[in-house]
Amino acid sequence: MRPLDVPGVRSMPRGASLAKPWPYEIHRTLLPLLGVDAPPGVTASGAPQILRPYQVDSWRFIRSRRGTLLADAQRVGKTVPTLYSHDEDDTDPFFVMGPLASRIVWHEWAARRWGGCVAQLEAKLKKNGRSKGCAICNRIGVSATDVPSFMVLEGRTLDVERVLKYKPRALFCTYAVGSTWRVLFAHLKRIGTLVFDEIHLAGVQNRNNITVESMRWLNTVSERAVAVTGTPLFNRTQGLWPILDIVAPAAFGDYWSYAR
Repeated sequence: MRPLDVPGVRSMPRGASLAKPWPYEIHRTLLPLLGVDAPPGVTASGAPQILRPYQVDSWRFIRSRRGTLLADAQRVGKTVPTLYSHDEDDTDPFFVMGPLASRIVWHEWAARRWGGCVAQLEAKLKKNGRSKGCAICNRIGVSATDVPSFMVLEGRTLDVERVLKYKPRALFCTYAVGSTWRVLFAHLKRIGTLVFDEIHLAGVQNRNNITVESMRWLNTVSERAVAVTGTPLFNRTQGLWPILDIVAPAAFGDYWSYAR
């Protein structure tokens, strides 16, 4: 593969010699596509080194607020700064509500940061050779840890004891079952960081439905709330109010005042 075959690579100004080692501008994250190891990232003081420069801005924006609407453009990487905004020493869970399609992304990045998930730990504890653990964790090469990184809350049958037994760093559930699993947090008491991924898919335009009411309630037991979406608006600006009211209750007044 030639450098210019890689998206995001630009040739240097006219007159640059192709005999020089690097006659191209390229983002460091694209270097592995050319068979070159990327050098360590240089970020602002206090920011995780894994973040790209523009992700540092997102990370700072989230960290400086109680409620955040992160509406960066699509496909720029909103998952990583959101995940790393959660304090490393925070014992309260990082909880994500989102569409089913986003589960794998959160699972993978949680495993990259904190190690193997609950399935990986259960396979280690059984030690019977029948379970190979988690396919996602195995694919990225992470092993089980004493405190698992990730657990999915599935279905409408509550398994609170399993959650309390392992106390994973990150929890995930879909919007469809969020109202059911809300009961869990009567036992956990607090959420460290609450994330609404692709919040425009949560049915927020019907601002009085049971899912939206559950999202508002979860925010009351959270240290920080983050709504993540690349498309916060469908058509009219007043459609933004339900999202803002979920992450920052009452900060923008009632709906009709905002709409006027």
